[in-house]
Amino acid sequence: MLDLTDLSILLLFAACAAWLWRGHGIRERALALVRRHCEKAEVILLDDNVALQRLRFLRDGRGQRRLARVYGFEFTVTGEQRHIGSISMFGQHLGQIELAAHPFSAKANSDALVAESFSAKTYGDSPAAESFGTTDHSDAPVAARFNPQTPTEAPPAEPLPSKAASTAAGAQIIQLSDWRQRHSGSDKLH
Repeated sequence: MLDLTDLSILLLFAACAAWLWRGHGIRERALALVRRHCEKAEVILLDDNVALQRLRFLRDGRGQRRLARVYGFEFTVTGEQRHIGSISMFGQHLGQIELAAHPFSAKANSDALVAESFSAKTYGDSPAAESFGTTDHSDAPVAARFNPQTPTEAPPAEPLPSKAASTAAGAQIIQLSDWRQRHSGSDKLH
C-alpha cells in the first residue's frame, strides 16, 4: 500500500522526468534554430549538436528576468578552426544566438554594392556632386553612375609608403595630438 511519503517521491520522480522530457524538446528546437542561423551566416555547424551549458536568469525582450537555458555549440568557417557559439532559450522561445569572432569571406560583389551605395548616398544629387565630377544620369543604374568599373577591372590597391619613403618624397607626417593642439584655438573662435 502507498503511503504519503511514497506518493510524494513518485510525484517528484514524475515531475523530474517531465522536466527532462520537456528539456529534450527545447534542445531539439534550439538545434533547429542554430542550424538555420548557421546557414544564414554561411558557417558550418560542427558535430550537429548543442549541449546544455547552464541554467541562468537572463533578461528577455521585455526586460524581465526569466530562467533561460543556455546551450553551447561549435562551428567552423574554413574547416580548420573550431569556434564556439551559444544560444539562449526561454522555454520554446529564442532568446539570442551568439557566434564567437570568426573570419568570414566577403563576396566581391557585395563589397562593390557597399561602395556604390556609399557613393550614391554621399555624392548623389547634391551640389557637391559637381565638384567630384559626377553628373546626374537618373536613368542610369547606380553602378554606372558612381562606379563605372566592375570589381574585376578595379586596379589593385597600392601599399602605403613607409615613413622614411614619404619624408624623402617631401611629405610631412603629423601626429594627431600635435594637430589637435595647433587647431584647438581655432575651434574657440566659432
